[in-house]
Amino acid sequence: MKKLLLALVIILGSGILQAQIVITNNDILGSGSTVIQAVDTLPAGTIGPGLAGPNQVWDFSTLHEDWVDTIKFLQPDWTPYGSLFPDANFALLQLGLDSMYVMFYRDNSELSVIGMVWKMEELSDTTIIIRVNPKMKVAEFPVAYGDIRSDTSTFKFTIPGPTPPVDSVRMQFTTIADIEVDAWGSITIPIGTYEALRVHEHQVQLDCTFLYIVGQWNFQEVEIDTTDMYTWWSNDDEAGFYLAEMEMRSDLKGIVDNVIFLKAKPTQGVAEEAETNAITVYPNPAESYVIIETGSGFTGRIEIRTMLGKTCKTMVCNGSGQQRIALYDLPSGIYLYTVRGSNSSSIYSGKFVKR
Repeated sequence: MKKLLLALVIILGSGILQAQIVITNNDILGSGSTVIQAVDTLPAGTIGPGLAGPNQVWDFSTLHEDWVDTIKFLQPDWTPYGSLFPDANFALLQLGLDSMYVMFYRDNSELSVIGMVWKMEELSDTTIIIRVNPKMKVAEFPVAYGDIRSDTSTFKFTIPGPTPPVDSVRMQFTTIADIEVDAWGSITIPIGTYEALRVHEHQVQLDCTFLYIVGQWNFQEVEIDTTDMYTWWSNDDEAGFYLAEMEMRSDLKGIVDNVIFLKAKPTQGVAEEAETNAITVYPNPAESYVIIETGSGFTGRIEIRTMLGKTCKTMVCNGSGQQRIALYDLPSGIYLYTVRGSNSSSIYSGKFVKR
C-alpha cells in the first residue's frame, strides 16, 4: 500500500510540474508584430476570475466584442518620440479612442514601462509626454506560479487649463501594486483554449490634481481608487501577449467592469494594408458629414458606432481613398469609428463629435 501511495504521489507530482508553465522574455512578441484586442464592457455574469490555485479552468468563450484596439510592437526609433526616451529599447503603439505610444525597457529579466506619449483627441489633439519614475514593472522574468512581488510607480503630466484663471492642470498618478501569480490552468477565449498562468494584481492608485493659478501651483484634490486586475498569460506560440485581462473595481463590489481579450492570432512582420498615419478624419467636430481618408488603393470597410457600441453605419471602401459619410440622421454626440482591412481586422480606431 505504501508503495502504491508513493507511486501515486510521484505520478501526480510529475503531472503538476508538467502542467505548470513559465513565461520568459522570449514568449513576448517582438518588434514588427500586431495584436488585435477586443473589449467586452458588459461581460456575462458567469465570467469572473474564479479561484486561485493549480489546475483551474476558465471558460470565457462567451465574451463579445464591444470595442476593438490595435496594438503594434515597435522599436523606439520607429516612432516620432524615440529620442525622448534614450533608455527605451521596445515600444507599443495602441490605436483606440486615443493614440498612445508606450516606451519600455525590456531584457531577459524584466519588462518595464519607462514612459508614454499620449495624443488626446478630446483636447484638440494635444500630445502629452509622460515619464514614469520609478518605472512600472509589467513582469520580472521568468514568471512562474507562486511568484509574489510589490511595485510602486509614479507618473505625472500637465495639460492646458480649461478656463481662466486656471492656466494649467497637473495630474500625478501613483500606483502601489501587490502582485501574485496565484493560479494556473486552461483558459478558453473565443479564438481557442490555452494553458495559462493567472497574475492577480491588487492596485491602490492615488490621483492628485494641481492647478496653476496666477503663477503658482495649488493642490486641488486627491482621489484614491482600488482595483483588482487579473491577467492570463501563455507561452503558446499563438499567443505572444496576454490572452485576457479582467478589471474589477472596489466600488463595483465584486462585479467585473470589463474584459480585454485576444481577438485573433497575432501577426508578425506582416505589411499593413494601410499606413496608420495615413488615416485622417475631418471635420471634427462634424455637423452634416465626416470625411475619413484611408489612402489611395485601400479596400475594406468603415464602421460607425455609438459610445454604447451599437453599429449605426457601415461603409465599404472601394479604393478611392476617401469616404464621405452623411451624419444628418444621427443625433448629436460622440461616435466611434473603426477602419477594417479586407480580412476584417481592425487597422485604425478613433472617435469624432457630431454637433
